[in-house]
Amino acid sequence: MKKLIVLIALLSCTALNAQELMESDYYVKIKSGVAIPLGDFAGNTLYESAFADPGFFAGIDVGWKAFDRLGFIVSGDLAINPVRASDLGAAKVAADPFLIDLRTRSEPFKVFSAMGGLTYDSEIFKYLNINSFVSIGMAYGETPYTLYKSQYFLTGPDYFEITPAGSYGFAYKIGADLEYDIKTQWGTFVGASYMHTKFSFKFITNGGTGERIENKKVDLLNVVFGIRLKL
Repeated sequence: MKKLIVLIALLSCTALNAQELMESDYYVKIKSGVAIPLGDFAGNTLYESAFADPGFFAGIDVGWKAFDRLGFIVSGDLAINPVRASDLGAAKVAADPFLIDLRTRSEPFKVFSAMGGLTYDSEIFKYLNINSFVSIGMAYGETPYTLYKSQYFLTGPDYFEITPAGSYGFAYKIGADLEYDIKTQWGTFVGASYMHTKFSFKFITNGGTGERIENKKVDLLNVVFGIRLKL
């Protein structure tokens, strides 16, 4: 009888521990913030830069804390960066001696990414934790639709447009989140990450008879705020 009671107690403790592990080992992070372009992505060099300004960032992470401090993560992110249309127009005027003036309207530059990687937790206090991560994966970039109203020295079109082009590229990111547990099952965090990728966009030229390849490096510093939900 005593052995049966001990066995039941052990099984109960094991079940409770297993439940706690299931509750604490898996989590979801939902975040949004600002995507800050860096390097050539924010530059003013025609065909190499994207003339990008700081824009909107959103993402979702699904993580599994496999060990005491080490875990795994998969993530999906979106960055939408407006384009400095006036600077883009000025660069085109400077590159074309027959172009007098150019008025420009542009949609934003978009970058989607899906990655997976490792995380490492460093506890500061009981409810305060630093979650560091490094991830690799794929990104998809889409150039903006751009409409130009032009004025040429001699003859030229009054309007012309550049339609969006898309490209895939290898991507990686590193970063860290400062997490604060408000309740057992959820908390908040602030964080920052750096992402890098490179795209090769193909544009059709000369009425469909030619093509131009533009290689663009994308470097983003993403500063975010979000919530963390334990599953």
